[in-house]
Order: sequence, then structure tokens, then C-alpha cells
Amino acid sequence: MKILGEVVFIDTNVWVARMFADHPFHERARERLNELVQGEKRLGLSSQIIREIISVCTLGRNLSRAMAWEELRMQLDPIFSQTIFLNETEFSAKLLIELGQRLAIRGKQIHDTNIVAVMLAHEVPRLVTFNPDDFKRFDEIELIVP
Repeated sequence: MKILGEVVFIDTNVWVARMFADHPFHERARERLNELVQGEKRLGLSSQIIREIISVCTLGRNLSRAMAWEELRMQLDPIFSQTIFLNETEFSAKLLIELGQRLAIRGKQIHDTNIVAVMLAHEVPRLVTFNPDDFKRFDEIELIVP
């Protein structure tokens, strides 16, 4: 399914860095997201990314603190208003299985593989992430490190 305008998918770690002002990558995340928006790129995310943001922020592991639900909702509202939501579909599920089998994906690697499958299903070729090593096995996408 082709989406009008160039979409760049944003990984969970970039959103989380932007949400915490004391995060070591906060400024890098904020600046890169602003550059993309000013460059008329559309920021993409999926339900998986929302689940991961909620999990990471409410747990608070490796962050300065856990985020309360009220604050989390206030942080998520602007994300929804500035992004395009890429749904998981039957096609993305089939791509997930294809990628998993071809690359011998196991265990928790399936979550990153699902991100790539959703991107490919929506013809989104670029991913902004602070964890490029998690995605380097996927030749189908271009990685952007803020």
C-alpha cells in the first residue's frame, strides 16, 4: 500500500529519547525529528512502537525515572498528531514470516523483524534508530542514526 509523501519510520528508542529531556540522546532525537518534519517528511509509527514506548516509559529501566500514565498520555498526544500510523496487515504478517525464515530470526529479534515487515508492507524504506545493529541484517531498508 503506497502512502503519499515520503514516510520515514521512527524507532521506539528515538521517541523515548525525545520524551525525556535528561536522556543522553534527547537533543539528537529532537533535532533529527524536527529536521525530518521541516524537510516535509512524514513520520511513521505502528501499534508495536506505541506498545514499546508505553512499556519502556512506564517501567523506567535505563531511564531517569518511570513515567506516570498521565504524563505519558501528554507525551503521546503530540506524537499521534505529527505521525502517520502504519497498520499491521495480513501482508505485513506474511512478510514477517518470509523475513524470519530467510534470515533465521529467533526469539526477541522477531520484534525488530516485525518493524521491518510493516515498513516494507507500506513501502517505507528508511528507519531512524539509535540501534542500527538491531537492523543491519535487513538489506531492504536504509538506516538513519540521529
